[in-house]
Amino acid sequence: MRQTPRFPGSPIRLSIAAAFAAVALASPIAAAVPVYLAPDSLFPSGHYNREWLKERTSARAQQRWYKTRAKSGTIGWVREEHVLSKLLLSAYARTQAVVDLRLEARADGRKVAALGAGARVRLLSRNGRWFEAQAEGTNVTGFLTADQLRPDLGGAALAYVKERTEILSGPQIRSETIIDLHAGERIEVVRSAPEADWVIAKKRDRTGWVRRAHLILRDDVPANAVLALRSALPLRKESVPFADPNGKAAYLETLTLLDSRLEDWGRVALRDDGEVWWPMNERILEPGEAAPRPVLLTTAELFRRKIFDMASLQGPKTLQIAAANGIFRTWDGKTWQRVDLFRDQNHPLAIAPAGRLFVGPYVSEDDGRTFREYIRWDNLVRTIRLRWELNEHKVRILEVKPNDAKGTRIELALDIGLKNKVHVLSDDDGRTWRTL
Repeated sequence: MRQTPRFPGSPIRLSIAAAFAAVALASPIAAAVPVYLAPDSLFPSGHYNREWLKERTSARAQQRWYKTRAKSGTIGWVREEHVLSKLLLSAYARTQAVVDLRLEARADGRKVAALGAGARVRLLSRNGRWFEAQAEGTNVTGFLTADQLRPDLGGAALAYVKERTEILSGPQIRSETIIDLHAGERIEVVRSAPEADWVIAKKRDRTGWVRRAHLILRDDVPANAVLALRSALPLRKESVPFADPNGKAAYLETLTLLDSRLEDWGRVALRDDGEVWWPMNERILEPGEAAPRPVLLTTAELFRRKIFDMASLQGPKTLQIAAANGIFRTWDGKTWQRVDLFRDQNHPLAIAPAGRLFVGPYVSEDDGRTFREYIRWDNLVRTIRLRWELNEHKVRILEVKPNDAKGTRIELALDIGLKNKVHVLSDDDGRTWRTL
């Protein structure tokens, strides 16, 4: 086997999120789907065939995502649980259509009662994207999802506490403290005036005065908008937790609503990993986004591009692969075909003596016709964090090196933002890792 030298000055870099987002969002080449310990996990715990997962799915959950535009003009997706809406600042809501009140906060929960369109309910508590609600004029309670409801703007309002403060006995800073308030709480608004510096509010039957500057009132949330509830909230490129961000929104920044989407997750019990979750939605091309077209280059055309890495394997047939604003492979040394899974990405390359082909975090057992991701990212990240502080978007794969003939003993060189490279080794095909 002969592998061509690497190009030390080449920017062969890949973020964790980018490394596995392509697989997670479905591809005609990558048949495997990532699984996660929870639907909001950033790092996958393995990859499995989609049809195999479908057959073994025992429960489902949904995430509501909003496509938003920040003040800067940056567009990205945010989770429903990470933003503040008018509904969250309403004590009452009305149903959008005929709905079933559920005993548990899940779509297959037992039906408690049917509510007609426009039925008024009191919102008692929140559990993720579910609200515990009580039908007006009854003692019947159950769960409804946020998208089944609209805020009753004529009903009582709540206020969101921006920072630690107090309910005071009067509208003066030196007034006696009645009860403490903590950032993130929602309290009932008894009375407020648009220009007033103080709001009369109630918490656990304790009523008093709160400084207006410490609260977000329902009228502070514009129509068709939400407010970011996290500092540096990622505005993600896709409606999944592990997608790369286009940018970030500041705490309580106004985000204009452009679209919304439900993402389905399935729960599967695995013998080795216990219960895991997998994203059930297959990727749909955005408007204006075309499916990849086959790309063929001659050797002369390939070398007019910037070559980031190359690898080759001598045998009965010579396989060569190159990273040059896309991953290309050839058997005759004359015509190079692009591997569409990677579009115009560049990855470090390697080929084990037995023929396993490595392209960054992916491996192929059939000369690059299909790929799967071999890195158990949650274990790799956990290993790195035992020694170094790690930012999820600052891990880059710089080199891949199979250390045995079969290619199941794998060494990676990583950039995690330190002066020197970090080297890690897996003895079990990427499942567990140790630092070198």
